[in-house]
Amino acid sequence: MMVDSELELMKKSYGILYEIENRMRKFAKLKMEHDYGLNWKFKITKGVRNKYTTTTFEQLHFHQLVSYYKSFPSLTSSIPPNLYLRLYQLNTTRNKIAHTHLITELELKEMIDIKNILDKLLKL
Repeated sequence: MMVDSELELMKKSYGILYEIENRMRKFAKLKMEHDYGLNWKFKITKGVRNKYTTTTFEQLHFHQLVSYYKSFPSLTSSIPPNLYLRLYQLNTTRNKIAHTHLITELELKEMIDIKNILDKLLKL
């Protein structure tokens, strides 16, 4: 049986995960618009054929979104050096949350740290 503190931890973790994923999309969108223009989605689809161009950017799953960053050097080079690895490793925590497995306080702290880094990139 889940106790109230575990419920609050999981509710908070889901909210932070939501913020992380949406900040990742926002940062990528802003960076790609800056580098490729407003029609960046069409330009990269023409120039780059990979598994990410067959689905819309907005429909990418978390793990695909993380890999998307690696596919475009302008994105990877625009984030702190260890952030990509931290996002990649976050997928394990994301899966725990999505499949209702309790995460640890340490995993929650890591999520908060990542969200704060993304906030700084977006100057929020």
